Amino acid sequence: MTHPFGINHKWVIQDTETMVDLTFTPVSVNHRTLNILVMRTDYNNIYGTFDGMLLTGSGEKITLKNFPGIVKKNLLRI
Repeated sequence: MTHPFGINHKWVIQDTETMVDLTFTPVSVNHRTLNILVMRTDYNNIYGTFDGMLLTGSGEKITLKNFPGIVKKNLLRI
């Protein structure tokens, strides 16, 4: 999973076996940061749409177009 232009722009989601080839386009980003003494949390809940193809173990192709979904990116430091 890569997001070369930042988490607010298109993400590329692929695996090494070519069973997953998707892009995720963010529509809405919910960002929350919390610092308490020695603990820091950084949460990103990103709502958007998936486009691309999934390949099942039996070889069936599943095509997604504007499929709604959520991606989360979270950081916790203690």
